Amino acid sequence: MTRGKSTIPSGVSNGEGLLRLNFLYQAAIFMSNNGSSDASDLGRFYLRTMRDVSQKLVIRMDPKVKRSVCKMCDSLLTGKEHVRIKKDKRARSKLLITKCGQCSTTKSKSLHRPAQ
Repeated sequence: MTRGKSTIPSGVSNGEGLLRLNFLYQAAIFMSNNGSSDASDLGRFYLRTMRDVSQKLVIRMDPKVKRSVCKMCDSLLTGKEHVRIKKDKRARSKLLITKCGQCSTTKSKSLHRPAQ
């Protein structure tokens, strides 16, 4: 790191914590996409550590980041094998259903936008 120049913007509180969370998330993505089981376990460890750090420092994570992590087993939910779109007949709205490949936990999110 260079002296005198900070990579953290001046108006951001907990900037070092945000940099740490960003590094852990990127490392988890890299390890999860590597292919071997040891690397994916390391990616899950990084995601668990990221969640623990954000709770300890009271930093709110972006909803997109939260949706990409399984709440049960802390594995990364990316790719076509984890996501499918289903039309709900009763509510007449589309649901985004995400199923974890490790623990088979499902999460659903409504894609319906309320009228304004």
